[in-house]
Amino acid sequence: YDTLIARQPKINRYYLNRSFPKRKTGNLEGALLDLEKAIDLYPYDYSAHYNRGEVLMELGHYRPAIAAFESARRLHPKVFYGNMNLGRAYQVAGFSSRAISIFNQAIRKNQNNGEAYYLRGSERIKQQKLRLAYSDLRVAQMLGYSAATEKLAELQKQLASLR
Repeated sequence: YDTLIARQPKINRYYLNRSFPKRKTGNLEGALLDLEKAIDLYPYDYSAHYNRGEVLMELGHYRPAIAAFESARRLHPKVFYGNMNLGRAYQVAGFSSRAISIFNQAIRKNQNNGEAYYLRGSERIKQQKLRLAYSDLRVAQMLGYSAATEKLAELQKQLASLR
């Protein structure tokens, strides 16, 4: 892509495509620079915003990741497939209620997504909504999300101690 960019530096897709191997090889800062250049050249590129959010998450920059995922969602709300990543970004940034709202949207899109139930249940535990958390974790477990089993056992102990 370096040759293509040297010949035609105004084509945003070249920067987007060059960001993928950089990201795979661990050059996250380089990938981020390419994604930002792709967005500068064409701000309506859903993929560039979405991938920028993923790279920012990997770098631990959660609030900017939220903004990138939200930009992608605004560009194509009907096809946005990043509810899980957006929810995780809100979750690690400390916005528990917003994370739950996003996980609700992920569940509405795919009711067989055990991870979404698990993550929503985990956030509900933080909010001390233990019965709702229990319900979410049970569903996640029934859907085969293995991490739910351990979390559910911990929650059952916690609920038993409250009785």
